[in-house]
Amino acid sequence: MYEAGLGAAVSVVFYWLLVRAPESLKRKRLRKYLLASYRSFRTDATIQLLFASGCRTVGLDLVEKLLPQEAFRRYFKQQSLQADGDRWHDVANGLEMHHRRELFMAMSILRDDVLYILNNVDVADQETFDFLHRLTKAIAYHDQRSDDYDDDTILLRLFWSMMAGWNQIKGYVEEDQIERLIQRI
Repeated sequence: MYEAGLGAAVSVVFYWLLVRAPESLKRKRLRKYLLASYRSFRTDATIQLLFASGCRTVGLDLVEKLLPQEAFRRYFKQQSLQADGDRWHDVANGLEMHHRRELFMAMSILRDDVLYILNNVDVADQETFDFLHRLTKAIAYHDQRSDDYDDDTILLRLFWSMMAGWNQIKGYVEEDQIERLIQRI
């Protein structure tokens, strides 16, 4: 009886040392990597959206200031200096092929990183799992070669929801939902 209990205890210890501990470390490392990738995506996208809005130069201090969704939303909802409407309309009117190319590159990198995470980590939270799959599909849907007005409208709607925190059901949300779900991996 004593040997069976000792054997079970040793088995549990080895299981934790050989399976659970490395898996936990791997999950933390990949979560940190995906968060950094998402922040890099937000930085790259913000720079391109600022250029598309008509900014001639973009300082990194302004980009850093616009990374929180509320600040991004406030900045691009300000009155346009070029035409009627707000600065987001300036983005829509100023979006050119080179902006699209850079935005698609940033989206592709994020999509590849999300797919890597989905292939290498068991995402137990169903909401997070479903969201990450929907995100990869939404990114894959867009064709970077198209310069059609309707395609740009759909693309900018995706960017507005990601960058400004717009949700079709809840409206504007306070917390960055993508970052919140990445934290749950």
